[in-house]
Amino acid sequence: MPLCQSRTPSRHLSLKSAATLSSQEAQRPLRDSALWQVTQHFPPFWDAAVTDVQFGPMRLHQDQLQVLLVFAKEDNQSNGFCWACEKAGFRCNIARTPESALECFLDKQHEIIIIDHRHSRYFDAEALCRSIRTTKASANTVIIGVVRSISLLTEKSTAEIFLTFRLQRYVENSNIMACYNELIQLEFGEVRAQFKLRACNSIFTALEKSQEAIEITSEDHVIQVCSPYFC
Repeated sequence: MPLCQSRTPSRHLSLKSAATLSSQEAQRPLRDSALWQVTQHFPPFWDAAVTDVQFGPMRLHQDQLQVLLVFAKEDNQSNGFCWACEKAGFRCNIARTPESALECFLDKQHEIIIIDHRHSRYFDAEALCRSIRTTKASANTVIIGVVRSISLLTEKSTAEIFLTFRLQRYVENSNIMACYNELIQLEFGEVRAQFKLRACNSIFTALEKSQEAIEITSEDHVIQVCSPYFC
């Protein structure tokens, strides 16, 4: 049994076999559905995955974003995020248990993790977030907790947990457009900032470990950073 599923939600449509219908007839129920009509309004700009990120004078290559959904069971909310990932061009994995979620994350190291924080009877979302944050791979990972109501954040204990583990919240909304907008805002907001921070860490680590004399200058040839062996 795989650690986590890589899939999109099933389309609950009554389609007859394509073997007995023409291609046009087979697709008509899908085109007439409300879900199909909603997804057609997504801007075509996002259909192509962003691969290059401009960071000052540098152009960085960013791989396709990976999203891990941790939901104990399939529902409208998890399906909404699955559809949003598909439309945004993100890779999406689904885990049903905390154990499989942690194993899947360590294997693939997703940029975004969305955890169902609505039902405590299925699994402890806070414990899962704590386990993920203790791993080195989660340093630049954005974790989102799906909550039932904004009023939950007024509780002191809950607010402290969200701050301690850098856990952002998403108020339950299974609307596909809302899920899509949330992912796009994360991609060009927190995820992009973490990607640049990781790039900076890599550069400084390389400078620190290098045994060569290296200097980085500005456009005016003013030394900004140099390796220890340069001095």
